Amino acid sequence: MEDELANMPLSSTRQLNAGQFVVATPQRSVCDDNARALLQQGLLRWLALGTRRGTEGIPIERTRLNPPIGFLTYVAARTLGVFYSESFRFRLLPWFDRWVLQQLQPGDHIISSYGYTNGSFQFIRRHGGKTFVDAGNSHIENFWELLNEEHRRWKSAHPPVSRFWYERSRAMLADGVDYVLSPSSYVTRSFLQRGYKPQQILRNVYPVNLSLFRAAAGERPKERPLTIINTGALSLRKGTPYLLEAFRLLRQRHPSARLRFSDGRKCDTSRHPMCIPQEGL
Repeated sequence: MEDELANMPLSSTRQLNAGQFVVATPQRSVCDDNARALLQQGLLRWLALGTRRGTEGIPIERTRLNPPIGFLTYVAARTLGVFYSESFRFRLLPWFDRWVLQQLQPGDHIISSYGYTNGSFQFIRRHGGKTFVDAGNSHIENFWELLNEEHRRWKSAHPPVSRFWYERSRAMLADGVDYVLSPSSYVTRSFLQRGYKPQQILRNVYPVNLSLFRAAAGERPKERPLTIINTGALSLRKGTPYLLEAFRLLRQRHPSARLRFSDGRKCDTSRHPMCIPQEGL
């Protein structure tokens, strides 16, 4: 993020220096890193979160919190299924957007993501600021098309994601955004194919320190089986059927291998029918 701002055309940099940035996402996300980078450059006005706690590295005076949104999101996650709890969370977006909008001032710039702050984006553009969409996924239309194809393949009863969020995200992009923060060439292509100009795409790769992932010097102890840890949700969107098939093939070579999920649960076939019973889960 810092490098991309530094490498922007001089005319764009002058326009951006006229105001400061607001970063707004309902939950803590990779946008927290954007806020930290902007803070280091003296460009962050505040970070808005629909939670009761802020994020590491952002002082409280540069943080705006809306705990009721976080509380309702938590209740929905604990009482509803995955699809319905996510859909409920998306229904809270207009509330989050209005709350952010009330705190904006002319000249602000904003970073947010798909469908989160449509009204705030419109205000920013009307008052001379710039809008940046953090594209954690490909262009929303490409995202929807691919997931629909996958859900048809697996005969899923649910749409791939809340249609309310999809339409809200489409509307945000249709209204026009100034820049797209792209983490990959795949995401970049999806926007270029839909008419965005190369100069609108800012490379914003999520960093990984590969030096932390090194093979052990010696052989793995026999009493410690090969363990695969899945950190994503159990869903077609995250490719769970392909994960399970890959694990099945792996166990043919490593019969003691185990598959674990990040929250410590085993694969519950009553809640996730795609998780066919198999040893090691």
